[in-house]
Amino acid sequence: MLKKTMLLAGVALATFAVPTMASAAGTLTHEGVPLPTAQPAAAQVSGFVEIDIPAIASGYGCEAEAEVELASGHPSTGTSSLSVISTENCVGTGLYSECELEAHEINDPFHVIAGSEDFTVTKPGGVMTLSTLFNANCIVPAGEITFAEVVVTPDNTQAISSVTLSGEGIDDVTELPLLATGELVVEPAGTYGIE
Repeated sequence: MLKKTMLLAGVALATFAVPTMASAAGTLTHEGVPLPTAQPAAAQVSGFVEIDIPAIASGYGCEAEAEVELASGHPSTGTSSLSVISTENCVGTGLYSECELEAHEINDPFHVIAGSEDFTVTKPGGVMTLSTLFNANCIVPAGEITFAEVVVTPDNTQAISSVTLSGEGIDDVTELPLLATGELVVEPAGTYGIE
């Protein structure tokens, strides 16, 4: 579950990926001007990502960061990779309050696609997974969470400085639905946008 949380963060953080069919295609802009087709752009996304299981009022969160690389076009697409900055900043709630993350594995890179108002992150040909290994005091020694997609919504589509993450997944241990959320900062701030 923890790894999935990290994965989302990465996704979250790897937070720009494959689009949902409901979202119109978006084009990447630099300081308000559309980037020439195929011109690359890179950004770093970082912040606290949480994975919650509402049915048991429990969850886990960690500081995570993602490297995102996009190429302009219509739609603009690219890849993202995610990592947990430090397991010392991870926190569990409810049944996970005694858990400490000892190891995690994320099946990135993820695919990011720009919509007209947000980004969608997916794993082409599969699902995004986060595998975790917790300490002996944890009620769940190990697990895996899976997500079909994570939606990344910018604070301002014309000049992105931060994004929020939103994704629904499944915890393989409890087989219960989970939610991935996070508020992340983007560097360089205010440089890129979508239209």
